[in-house]
Amino acid sequence: MLLIGSRATSIWHPEHRPKNPKDWDVIVSHFEAENLLQKTCDRKVFSWKFGNIELHNDAFFLNHEIESKYGTDKTALADGRLLVKVCSSRGLAAIKRSHMYRDFNFTKHMIQYQILDHDFTDEDREFISRRMAETRKYFPHRNPFGDMTNEEFIKDAVVRVFNHEDIHKIIVGGTPSYFQLKKDMSKAAYDIDLWYAASDELKQACVREETYVIALERFIIPNRIKGTRFSYRIAYMRALEKVCTTLDDGPLREYAIDNWNIVKQFDNVVFERFFESDIWKKL
Repeated sequence: MLLIGSRATSIWHPEHRPKNPKDWDVIVSHFEAENLLQKTCDRKVFSWKFGNIELHNDAFFLNHEIESKYGTDKTALADGRLLVKVCSSRGLAAIKRSHMYRDFNFTKHMIQYQILDHDFTDEDREFISRRMAETRKYFPHRNPFGDMTNEEFIKDAVVRVFNHEDIHKIIVGGTPSYFQLKKDMSKAAYDIDLWYAASDELKQACVREETYVIALERFIIPNRIKGTRFSYRIAYMRALEKVCTTLDDGPLREYAIDNWNIVKQFDNVVFERFFESDIWKKL
């Protein structure tokens, strides 16, 4: 039985102890769950409740591998009554990284991920990749880019006042960075070969530019038109969450997640540049 989640994180990093922890997360086998609960347990559920302890079924999400890979000699008394081993900091980071593509409690998970040991080995990355694939079986991720054209990509539920590409050009004062990463300019997705050959500087610029544009389109501009001002910081962080989760299912998202601490840095001047532009003044 292995302790994971916020409680395990706080054991390795007590300065980040959760203020109002709701429960304990422990990976167990079906046999262990039945012994604890003293009843027949459904094998086809993700978890079972044992008082304030969430018993996570090791039959899902490769949970059965986590204890052997990341179990430690450190122990904890979960809910004051169940002695369990504690997952290592790197193991906790691997678990979080494998489901970071989901927008469920993204900010909480990302902040915790930053304090954990995510200096992964090749073996860790292989496990993360397999666990992510398992997680997607139950929590699939739509791929909005896919083989979409630019026109198809912007035909979504977002009400756009200005042309998406025009906003890109205004905030950079010229040619958007993503132009360097496309062979077919009519397609929404980046060219994979060009992306992996690109410098970190170019990749970071692409993430930030897309984040600025989403922040403007979805939060700042609609509110400014209504006569209210939306916080640039909140807009940027919400937009960055979309880049890291629901916007794309490709290398842009993965890079944004792995470099969140860098790309979360933004400049208010970029937003003001848009409101000083001719297309805004002509509205």
